[in-house]
This record gives sequence, C-alpha cells and structure tokens, in this order.
Amino acid sequence: MKFSMQFKGLDKVIDQYEKIEKELQESLKKTVNDSVKNVVRNAKNMAPVDTGNLRRSIHGELNVEKGKIEGRIVVNADYAPYVEFGTGERGIATNTNSKIPVTYTKGFHGQVAHPFFYPSYYEEEENFKHTLKDILKKGLQ
Repeated sequence: MKFSMQFKGLDKVIDQYEKIEKELQESLKKTVNDSVKNVVRNAKNMAPVDTGNLRRSIHGELNVEKGKIEGRIVVNADYAPYVEFGTGERGIATNTNSKIPVTYTKGFHGQVAHPFFYPSYYEEEENFKHTLKDILKKGLQ
C-alpha cells in the first residue's frame, strides 16, 4: 500500500509566518530600546548633581544577537551605589529600596541615600510589561 499527501499553499503559510516573526522581533527590539531610553532619561533627571559626572556616566545599550534582545542601563561612576543607597547610619535611615539587599557599616554618620537608578527602573518596569503583553497578543492573533 502506498500513501502520499500533497499540501498546496504551504509556501504562503511559511512566508506569512516569517513575516510575522520579523515584525514581532522588530516590535520587541523597539520596545526594549524605548524602555532603556526611558530609564536612562529618568535616572539622569533624578540623579543629584555636583560635578555632573554621575549623570554623564548613565547610558543605555541595546544588543541584538542570534534573535536575543538585551537592553542594559549602565552607570559607570564608581561611587553610584553610595549615592543610590547611601552609607553608614544615614544610609540605613534613608534607603527606601527594600528589594536590593545592602550592607551598611554602622558607627559612622555616612551620607543620605539619593535613589535615582532603581526608582527609574521600577517606574519603567510596569510600562514595559504592559507593552510586551500587548505586542505578544497582537503577534498571536
């Protein structure tokens, strides 16, 4: 017994799938890039200014490799964590970020926390999730 099947129009289905996949990839790339820009802009606006070095050190990066999209927000000022979380007794008293574990040295006055990075990140996180959800819904329709 011999059995065979023939599908007509399968090439059109494959072409349509590839088109949808490419559009979805571009939408995701734009969404990640927009979120990175939003976090960078907000972090720069929230960062305290003395010399301006901290604000200048904040930048974003977008990497796309083998279908993987990665957005990064980088703060190159080596003292940024001390600004973000504070130091010593004053840091303990003023750090409001309970999601990130921080160890403080007790017994000295220290500096007050001036959060700029994580508040910007947390603010954008919900927007990003909402936009991502919308993109995926549209892509599956």
